[in-house]
Amino acid sequence: YMCDVMEDRITINFQQTTSENTFSVQGSVFNGQWNATINFAPSGATQVSYGASIGFDPGTAGFGDRAFSYEGTMSRVEDFDIVNAQEVPATIAVNCATPGGEPTAQVGDESLTFPFSGASDLECDVSDEESYVLISHNQPERIQMQVDIQEAFGAFNITFGEVRYESFVPDDGTGLTIDGSSLTYQGTFTGPTGEEFDGAVSVNCG
Repeated sequence: YMCDVMEDRITINFQQTTSENTFSVQGSVFNGQWNATINFAPSGATQVSYGASIGFDPGTAGFGDRAFSYEGTMSRVEDFDIVNAQEVPATIAVNCATPGGEPTAQVGDESLTFPFSGASDLECDVSDEESYVLISHNQPERIQMQVDIQEAFGAFNITFGEVRYESFVPDDGTGLTIDGSSLTYQGTFTGPTGEEFDGAVSVNCG
């Protein structure tokens, strides 16, 4: 998952391995002109893909705070038959902003942020019955948040470089709050040599 909209560059890449949905926008400014490609392929039994190569101009593309939109046409290709591609109308809107802010963890003196964008592994599902969160980055330094909770019982694992912190939710659920798709936790984390630290985690899956 990558979602970055900047003044001179746009990189959007959604790859869903479970459903095989894919969506990407790659573009940059060259000689003062925006150029970009848009590609989209939905899952399904029939092989269908959509694509467009665009030079941005008023009325076709728009930019906001970490947001991108496009209204125009895309080529629809079925079963790799490029010769018989069809032009179809398309309206696209992408908001890269993370609802409620990026997930964070505070353990002892360590304060970490776990952006969704750029994660090599990303799952985020929070509910009263079951919650599972996995946000993993390998660059520039390995950081990972993993949350696995079922009916208030579960564990939090925070990795920073080669150091790993772990906390188990008390049997009575003390410190854990789940509100819709948001989760907060305050508790005691154990470090790699057994030392204990006060810690807090905040996640909003949106």
